[in-house]
Amino acid sequence: MRNFVNQNIYRKVAVFIDRIYSKVRAAFIVGGGIFLVVAIYLYTKLPEIIPIHWNAAVHIDNWGRKAVIFIIPISFLLCSFLSAKKFMQNYELSPIKLMFSELIVILTLLALAIVTCYVYSVYFSLI
Repeated sequence: MRNFVNQNIYRKVAVFIDRIYSKVRAAFIVGGGIFLVVAIYLYTKLPEIIPIHWNAAVHIDNWGRKAVIFIIPISFLLCSFLSAKKFMQNYELSPIKLMFSELIVILTLLALAIVTCYVYSVYFSLI
């Protein structure tokens, strides 16, 4: 009985994730487009040398050319496009594994969005 309840909960969560996954992914694609527009704006305003790496204590420990700011939005968009269900379903046949894969993608993109917002706030402070 307990195993049935666990499977039923997993199925409900899987259905919920399945319903929202494409919407969340579309929101991240739009967000990636916004990050790309912001990167283009920043590129025109920033000095030639900018911070490009932060250590675990969130202190700048490396500097580089300003063209590096395009890596973040391009990576964001690539992750969003390559995480389409049709790609993921080719590798994961189990609904439970697919659900966990979708959750990992959502959390990864969310973490990347948060980091991007922080990095861009630092870049805006340099203008």
